[in-house]
Amino acid sequence: MEGRDIMLDGNDNRLLEIHTLAYDHSRKLTLEEVLFLAKIELAITPPPPSHTSSRAAAFFADFHRSVMLEARLYGFHPFSRLNESTLWTPSGSGSHRQGTALQWVARQLLAGIAPSSIIETAHSQYAENGYDALEISKVSGIEVDDIVKITEGYELWPHDKLPADARKILLFDDVGAIFRTPNSCALVHHFRHNMVIDSDYQPSGVDMSKDRFGTSNMRRANKRLEIQRALILSTSGTVNMPFTYCRAAIDHIMDADGSYGGFLESAGFQSETPNIDAVRENLRLLEDFNVPAALHVAIDRLGKARGLSSNVDKALDLGMALEIALMHENGNSGGGSGEITYKLSSRAAWLLGKNPEERTQVFEKAKKIYGHRSAAAHSGRLKNESDFLSLDAHAFTTRILREILQRGSFPVWHHLIFGVEGRTEAESDPPETTCS
Repeated sequence: MEGRDIMLDGNDNRLLEIHTLAYDHSRKLTLEEVLFLAKIELAITPPPPSHTSSRAAAFFADFHRSVMLEARLYGFHPFSRLNESTLWTPSGSGSHRQGTALQWVARQLLAGIAPSSIIETAHSQYAENGYDALEISKVSGIEVDDIVKITEGYELWPHDKLPADARKILLFDDVGAIFRTPNSCALVHHFRHNMVIDSDYQPSGVDMSKDRFGTSNMRRANKRLEIQRALILSTSGTVNMPFTYCRAAIDHIMDADGSYGGFLESAGFQSETPNIDAVRENLRLLEDFNVPAALHVAIDRLGKARGLSSNVDKALDLGMALEIALMHENGNSGGGSGEITYKLSSRAAWLLGKNPEERTQVFEKAKKIYGHRSAAAHSGRLKNESDFLSLDAHAFTTRILREILQRGSFPVWHHLIFGVEGRTEAESDPPETTCS
């Protein structure tokens, strides 16, 4: 094998001869020889320069420079085809001529895989034109000790069990202060990504409902929100999913997705190990809930309130969560704030209270919490912050939302207050009609 005739001493001399041979196309090399020489080159190539930016350092850690691969790899199938084609990622972005195949080969060589095995795997994975994928979302405020299933295709993972990836380093391993949210885990979704090379696909750019990726992306985003709401109702702390990315389940030659998406959210300083059975049950109830839009908004407000540092903002969001949950069918049309407060407090009392004493206590607590919300909305401050804190409005609002969720639908409030059991909003009496 011509490539294996290099016997010079010293790393510099060996690199020089490999680089010279790489660019001398009059000397023919087989693909196996190219990989053999690239393996030597990668083993003796000096490490990359250090970076002051932790973000740059995380992403540069995944990059391996090989002159031999750059000069020769794309002369062979399937690498030539991969370099010429747009590789579509699960999110619908396209990657073209980004060195995906070259970096995959470099990682395989550095892992000690034999060139013949690398070639065989490359042809096999290329022929698939797809791969088993993972959608990985950071979940702050939650910890798990092992991988646990939430629902079909979705699991919570400790972040130290995630596949190695620059984004994993960046988002989970405390590289960079803006991404540092300790006490976190990952929500991992398993799915299949097919047609990575799709010459017929043209992004619509207008109607996402007709785009190849639009519906699946929206479906996955909605599922993440459902699971986040189930976690919020099953815990007492701040639960957020600030960042999400996709990758192949194994190191795959067609995985061209190196990006992540998300936004910074308020994060708590503590975490909980959730009751997984409660999470599963709350998720099931959310999926079956009749007319869920109002309940979703109320849970989102509760979740947001938990991450706020300002008690004024907490009072506003918790008050809105209660108003949405207890007054949703009336909107804001129920007269003055005094009437809304009375209705809201009465409904909370009959929803949670099992006897007159309990209903009186719930009525007074709901009235005070909503009163703090009104004060915050009208004056921008709380008159008595210690009183607001003593009410434990987070826990009270959580009880309200859980009770409504357990019913499967919003109650018909006048039936509840008048003691008519087993009637839901969907079963409400029809409006009375008059005849002329």
